[in-house]
Amino acid sequence: MNKTSELLKNWKEKKANKKNTEAGSFYVAGVTFENRQEILESLEEEYYQISTKKLARFIAEPDNQYDINAIKVEVEVSPEEWKCIGYVPKTVNQDFKRIMDSGRLCKSKISSIGRPESDKPLGAKVVYEVDLSE
Repeated sequence: MNKTSELLKNWKEKKANKKNTEAGSFYVAGVTFENRQEILESLEEEYYQISTKKLARFIAEPDNQYDINAIKVEVEVSPEEWKCIGYVPKTVNQDFKRIMDSGRLCKSKISSIGRPESDKPLGAKVVYEVDLSE
């Protein structure tokens, strides 16, 4: 069972922790398409200069031609300006959509930007919190 499925299960079973939230994370899919590597490069420079995590938001795309469960990941590049850096991975997007639809998604940020190896493209990891309280 993946982390997102586990979060949904915990919420359904009402196994809330003391903070009534639980954290999850995933690596953003589709980061090599369109101009997403350029966006990640500029974010990577800023990320290490100011050492802050960028806000992320999620937008469901039910009309996506490749996946009706697609959820776009956007990052705040400046006040009131958001850019797409990829998608929630297909392996978790259905469970993640249920969390979004429940209104229990609290916070989400880009926690890291980097290359798994020097010759690989940049990637991004998102962390998020889900409210498990009633």
